[in-house]
Amino acid sequence: MLKRTNPIQDYVRRYAPSRYAEIRDPETFFPQMLNELQEAEDVALVSMQGETWRPSDEDRANPLKMLGEYRARTNAASELAWQEVVLDRFPPEVDETGEPLAQEIHPLEPEDESLLD
Repeated sequence: MLKRTNPIQDYVRRYAPSRYAEIRDPETFFPQMLNELQEAEDVALVSMQGETWRPSDEDRANPLKMLGEYRARTNAASELAWQEVVLDRFPPEVDETGEPLAQEIHPLEPEDESLLD
């Protein structure tokens, strides 16, 4: 039997290893987060299209356009949910190679250059 991996657990293990080490019971924690992610996706999708959305005659005349718009909303809902449920709680600590992320500090610069010496 093929065992599926949890994408949230994979992400946290790879990109937030110190936070992953703090989780006491990953076998129950990550399935709960996955359920929360799916619920957040559903809520976001409903808020984007409305609960009572029905295709118009114009939409029915162009099913490929209707399908494309639906897929775009679905992808946007997935991205919003991933940001809320995963990235906001587990910001990345390392890059794809495992190197720690550098903290970029941008100096504040006034909009009016005449204020600079």
